[in-house]
This record gives sequence, structure tokens and C-alpha cells, in this order.
Amino acid sequence: MKITVFGLTGPLGMELIKQALEAGHAVVAFARSIEKLSHLTHERLDIIKGDLSNRTEIERAVTGVDAVISLLGPKGKIMNTELSDGVNIKS
Repeated sequence: MKITVFGLTGPLGMELIKQALEAGHAVVAFARSIEKLSHLTHERLDIIKGDLSNRTEIERAVTGVDAVISLLGPKGKIMNTELSDGVNIKS
């Protein structure tokens, strides 16, 4: 199975990636801050630097996958609408 994960740079996301790879799955990691993932390397791990406002990057991350998991959530006080805007992209 090939899985795309959004919002994976926190502890929960790191654990999800680890378990998915150990289970034999391929993982597409979509992150704004890929430097947080620089320690992760695996033959079945594809890291895509992206922003939720860029439809092309999102489409690239989800094309050809079997499942999409979102761990997106705000940190602290929400000062912008980035998360809600990213999930409301119209076709």
C-alpha cells in the first residue's frame, strides 16, 4: 500500500511513518518544513516539500496513492487560515 501523510513532522507523524515503513508500506511525506525530516531515509519514503496553498504540490503528493492520512492541526493560537484554506481548494 502507498500512503500519503500530511502534517507528519511532530511525534505522532514520525511514529506513523516508522510503523508504516516497518509494515512494508510506501510513504509519501508532504511537509512544509522538510528539514525536520532530514534524518529520515528509506527506500520506500518519498518526501515532498509543499505548501497547502499549492494545488499542484498537493496533487503530486496524492496521485497514485491508496490512502491519505492528515495529521494537520494548529500549534498554539491560530493566526491565519492556512489549514482551512488548504482543505478547501476547489477543482
